[in-house]
Amino acid sequence: MRFVLVIFLSVIVFSCSSTNKFCEPGRQLECTCAGGVVGFQICSDDGSSWGECACPCVPNCSNKDCGDDGCEGSCGGCDSGQVCKDGSCCTPDCYLRQCGPDPVCHDDCGSCGTVEVCTVTGNCISGCTPDCGNRVCGPDQVCNTSCGECLQDEICTDEGQCISGCTPDCGIRECGPDPACSFICGICEYYEECTTDGTCDLLVMDLLPESGEISGWLENTDWGNPGPEGTDDLSVATMWVDGAMDIFTSAGGWVALAREFYINGDTRISLFIYEMSNATTAGQVYDSIELYSGVQWSDFSFGGGEDRGRFGTIYTECYADAVKGKYFAETRTEPETAETEAKYFIKSVLDKIQP
Repeated sequence: MRFVLVIFLSVIVFSCSSTNKFCEPGRQLECTCAGGVVGFQICSDDGSSWGECACPCVPNCSNKDCGDDGCEGSCGGCDSGQVCKDGSCCTPDCYLRQCGPDPVCHDDCGSCGTVEVCTVTGNCISGCTPDCGNRVCGPDQVCNTSCGECLQDEICTDEGQCISGCTPDCGIRECGPDPACSFICGICEYYEECTTDGTCDLLVMDLLPESGEISGWLENTDWGNPGPEGTDDLSVATMWVDGAMDIFTSAGGWVALAREFYINGDTRISLFIYEMSNATTAGQVYDSIELYSGVQWSDFSFGGGEDRGRFGTIYTECYADAVKGKYFAETRTEPETAETEAKYFIKSVLDKIQP
């Protein structure tokens, strides 16, 4: 009887311990992942359960030309001068921008010095202390630096506040507030100003004299003259000056060009005002044109200061060039004998320019 009991207890102990092992510890078993991909799971150390299904990484380059494939691999690279933005190759546009993100790819255009701040239009300025006050987004009203960004489902108002639940209606507005939410429809470049109708106008346009502003000189409406014009498009500027823009672009920092045509009796003047990024590049252009054009120039004074001017004739026109600050101005006058009129006109133009 004692012998039978021992055997019975042994059977019970053996049976209880064997039921704790659900699988063989360390054993691998295939399992199915999303999309029908085969993965594997491993039996736990105590054999009580299977681990989670470990699925292999599946590269995903759908609708992507570049960037990460999700598995530490690549979907491709971009050409030199391009960056990868959201899976597509993008060409940054940092023209004239010194800092902050470019407006196309939001790539970094550079950084400012320790005593400078970066404006929202990408310019490093010194001697200015930003003042956002209670603004949380958009540009501050002192230095034009950024006061912050709104969340994805919010918009920034002209007062610098993030709001939601309002649909902006900018229409054709490029800048300033929209009439529905006071949303900032855009920010003009530093060489532009936002008009009341929401368009960005070139500041250099303000330097063109209005008809009659210079005594005796009226807007010339002959030859289908379109009136005062301005452009920051290099191809347009090149067309306006018959292809002679290379000397401005080689100096670096060309910004914009304004032009207008005037008449005074039998004398006609074509006025071109070039805005450069700074006074140094404007001076370089002035010096280069003297050697480049082949005109026999004679210097003339505007009466002191840093202004420089010269006069020359070629064919049936007389040319007067002048530089003041970051602006280079040129008049082309017919007939070529109207030297006095040309000098007086360009001096009047430079008087409008603040150094």
